Amino acid sequence: MRPMGEPIRRADGNAESIELLERWLKRTKEHGQIGFVAIVACENLKHVVCDHGGALELVCMANWGLDTLKYQLLARVHSRYDEPFEPPNVGPEADRIRYDITAGPACFDFIAWLVLAEMNRQQQGAPYPLRVGFSMTGTPEERALHERERASFYRNVIFPSLSFVGAIADEKSNNAPTMAKYTLRPVVEMALRGQKVPLLKPSAMAVSMMDTWLYSFADKRAPVTITLRESKEKWKFRNSNVDEWLKMAEYLEARGERVVFVRDTDFADEPITGYNTCPDASKDIHARLALYEAAKCNLFVSNGPWMLALHGSRPWLMFVETNPMSAFFPETPQWWTQWHGVHNGQFPWSLPTQRIIWKRDDFGNIKKAWEELEGKLEQAPAQVEAAE
Repeated sequence: MRPMGEPIRRADGNAESIELLERWLKRTKEHGQIGFVAIVACENLKHVVCDHGGALELVCMANWGLDTLKYQLLARVHSRYDEPFEPPNVGPEADRIRYDITAGPACFDFIAWLVLAEMNRQQQGAPYPLRVGFSMTGTPEERALHERERASFYRNVIFPSLSFVGAIADEKSNNAPTMAKYTLRPVVEMALRGQKVPLLKPSAMAVSMMDTWLYSFADKRAPVTITLRESKEKWKFRNSNVDEWLKMAEYLEARGERVVFVRDTDFADEPITGYNTCPDASKDIHARLALYEAAKCNLFVSNGPWMLALHGSRPWLMFVETNPMSAFFPETPQWWTQWHGVHNGQFPWSLPTQRIIWKRDDFGNIKKAWEELEGKLEQAPAQVEAAE
């Protein structure tokens, strides 16, 4: 039950639903010839209601209309990410862009948005740096929602990550055009056309801090990092298979590697018996990127922080298994193809030492992928230099 006094959260799509109903109410009143209307309203994934009103002799035609609408909806859902990327700003003005806090996700998908905006700036020949404004619906409900559910992620991830591509926050860009692209598919499309995908760069301060931390240990070699997904909420079914990763850590150390775990933020200060963890990297995005860029290799499951490695210079492996029958859309081949433009393949800018492994994070799969990668790691510095 919603606590007393807590503002009602407006659902995603509520504003568009109001606009549609007002538009058709106006047309119904002015036109005078609409004799039957049926409506389907979805409050969430589990609550759907239907209603109708008007002349029943039009029901036959209404059923035909509903079938047509179902086709249109299916076509729209399957094609929404097939639409080519249209630059929100062209020419010298492409150095200014706005992130819509109300519509845009508060998660690591912002990295894809940021990389795309910077690629557009470079393609348009606009001045450096990219200037990003932030705006949201100014209602009390929206501000309360932001403070309750999104503000901490903006403070800890979104605002600090601007500097990774040299961008800056700019209030003068709060009214600039926005860009409703939060997936990697348009980045893939631009890369395939020859556009360079920028590498994320940690701050000099973070690099210095991470070097100090890494060299404070007796073992001063570049580490192999293992980033764990350890959600305590409804997404826990996507968590890392921790027992299997512990087996992999033992295997790596037996082969002479230095292993550092990066735990989920909620577990940052909780140790893992027998292994080093890096709490700063779990809590500070600059430290996280600096650690990834100092590593021999970075290992992941499909999670937000992997986006930093995907646009970084160091070797990585990411494990994800897809199933076309999965009830969770991001675990299906369709999702990867529609949203990110790849499936059972690799991103066009990735190096031979940067690979998605389209399998579960079981020890056998991780070990096999590592052994296939191991021989290439000696070449990694030369590959990085060539990429830059």
